[in-house]
Amino acid sequence: MEKWKIGVLLCIICVSRSISAQTFEDYKRQAKREFEAYREKTQRDFSAYRDSVNAEFARYIREAWKKRDAKPAVPLPERPEPPKPVVKDPEREPSQDTLPFELVDPYGPSRPRLQPVNPRPQPFVPLDVPVPDVPELKPVRPAFLVGFYGGSYALPLTNAQRFELKGVDENSVADAWLRLSEEDYLPLLAACMR
Repeated sequence: MEKWKIGVLLCIICVSRSISAQTFEDYKRQAKREFEAYREKTQRDFSAYRDSVNAEFARYIREAWKKRDAKPAVPLPERPEPPKPVVKDPEREPSQDTLPFELVDPYGPSRPRLQPVNPRPQPFVPLDVPVPDVPELKPVRPAFLVGFYGGSYALPLTNAQRFELKGVDENSVADAWLRLSEEDYLPLLAACMR
């Protein structure tokens, strides 16, 4: 009778373990699906927000720009001149007065004065450390070289992405803004921020 009870108990344990393992794997798949759905929704929301802000800014740029009257520059506040440094007279002889150093004893009269110890110098043996060859990193995307303040920078800009500003009026600037705010130009923006 006891062997029967032990057999049933072992079967229940084996079945419950397989059920719990299947349930955990199902839980992992479900959690991963929920996370992917959340991530995609967040990315869609951010893209929609980014597009709406860029469109709103392009509408603002398209409006007629107000002319501003130039005002005269504000004068700098007056600062007093700094005091002139004391210049030693080269003709004057140095003073022969001695400073009273014997009155100052940092060790006190009861402590013996220590003699400085000169350690022996250790021989220097130069080490020959081989320098590893580092291959040059090549950009993943085609690069467009730009000179800026004396430096040369490689930007990930393809020939299809290159464009010229047609004018400096409001509509041309707004069209350029809308084009540069597309997702194709995000790697270019990231490279410019580095």
